[in-house]
Amino acid sequence: MTVEIREIFNGRVETLDEDGPSAEVIYDVMGVVDEDQVQSEIISGAPLVYVLPEPYGELTKRKIEIGERRTPDTWRVKVTYERAASTALTVLPSFDVTTSSTHVDMSIMTVGAFGPKADGTKLNKSNPIDTDGSTIRGADVLSSVYTKKVTQTFPAGFVTQEYEAQLVRFINCVNSKVFKGFAAGTVLFNGASGAMKDTGEYEIVFSFAIKPPLPAGGLMVGDILVGFYGIAGPIGAALAYDVVWPEYATRMVGTKLTKVPVAVYVDRIYNLADLNLLGLGDLW
Repeated sequence: MTVEIREIFNGRVETLDEDGPSAEVIYDVMGVVDEDQVQSEIISGAPLVYVLPEPYGELTKRKIEIGERRTPDTWRVKVTYERAASTALTVLPSFDVTTSSTHVDMSIMTVGAFGPKADGTKLNKSNPIDTDGSTIRGADVLSSVYTKKVTQTFPAGFVTQEYEAQLVRFINCVNSKVFKGFAAGTVLFNGASGAMKDTGEYEIVFSFAIKPPLPAGGLMVGDILVGFYGIAGPIGAALAYDVVWPEYATRMVGTKLTKVPVAVYVDRIYNLADLNLLGLGDLW
C-alpha cells in the first residue's frame, strides 16, 4: 500500500509572536492502518523546518498530534513548529568492522579437489570440512561483523510512550523490508539508548549489526539445494541471520563409508520487523 502525506487546503495557522512564534500545519496521512506507523511517517515525511518571514526566521518541527481517523487508512495529523535551539535533526553515524574466530563444519563451496584419490563430485557444492567419512573436524576461520551506530536528535514530542514501546518490540528483530539500502533479512536491530536534553529534545543512539545477503540462487549442500530467496520467496527460504545446518547419515560412497548430508534445516532465531518504522532520517 502506497503511503501519501498531503497538507490540507487552508490548514496552516501562524502565530507571529516575536518572543515565541509558532506554526501549525494539518496533514492527512493516507495508506496507513497502524497508528504507530502514522507517527513514523510524519517524522520522516513532513518538512523538518517551517520558514516564517523575517524577523521570525525558521521554526523546527516540535510536536505531532494524531487526531481523527477519517477512514480505515487515513489519519488527520497536526504538526506544530516552534523556535528551537537548533533547526535540524542531528544525525551522527559511526561504524565498526570487527573480526573474530568462529568454527565451521561446512564450506560454502568446494572449489578444488586435487590428487589421484580426490572426489571430483564434491566440486561446486557445500561439503563437510576436514572429514574422514566418520568424523567431521571442521576448521576455525575468521568472521567479520559490520556494526553501525546512528546518533539522532529528535525534537520534543517525538519520543512518546508509544514510540518507546515500539523500540522495545523491535529489539533483536531483523528487517523484513529493505532498510537503508540493505536487503531484507540482513540488518539486526541491537537496541537503542537515549536521554532528554535540556532543550526537551531526545538524543537516541541506535545500534545495528549487518550481514551480507545470502546468494539469491541458493546453495548446494551435498546434493541438496537450499533456497535463499528472501522473505518474498518460498516458506523455509533462508535469510542472512537464519541458522542453516545439515543432518548427516553414513552412506557407502564408492567402496568407502562416509558421512553425507541427507537433510538441511533452516532455523529462524530472530523475529522480523519493518525497521523503517524507527523513524530515522535520510542520513545513514
